[in-house]
Amino acid sequence: VNSACFNICIVCWSKRRTLEAAERGQAIYDRLLQLCEKDPTKRPIAGTYFALISNWFRFDPAKAEKIFWDWKENHDKGDCEMKVDSQLLKTLVTAWSASKEPDKAERCEKLIQFAVENNIPNFELTTKIFNIAIRTWCNKARTVNGV
Repeated sequence: VNSACFNICIVCWSKRRTLEAAERGQAIYDRLLQLCEKDPTKRPIAGTYFALISNWFRFDPAKAEKIFWDWKENHDKGDCEMKVDSQLLKTLVTAWSASKEPDKAERCEKLIQFAVENNIPNFELTTKIFNIAIRTWCNKARTVNGV
């Protein structure tokens, strides 16, 4: 079995958009990583990471973001191509904005800062992205101040 089989299965599970699908896709990914340790030709590709992020952003933005940073780390090591687009970063920022985590504003800002510092192609700091970040900071201030 080659890595394409694993990657296709992960992408197919991502299309279901359920927590169960996210968990199954994650289990397949975890198994692929185990196989990768013994056979470096069996490794995730850009589509694998994108599908996993698409699975998790609805249910667990921290897990989605961790997958994003794992993808970047593997890319930096030369193990995987990384094509980050504006929509992927907007998805992650929006997921954090909607979460109930106390550090959601900082996480949104970290992702936006990454995009700016790395000159991500086609990433435009639109009014919408700024509004998401500002709203997240405002909501955090309300929560902290008990408003």
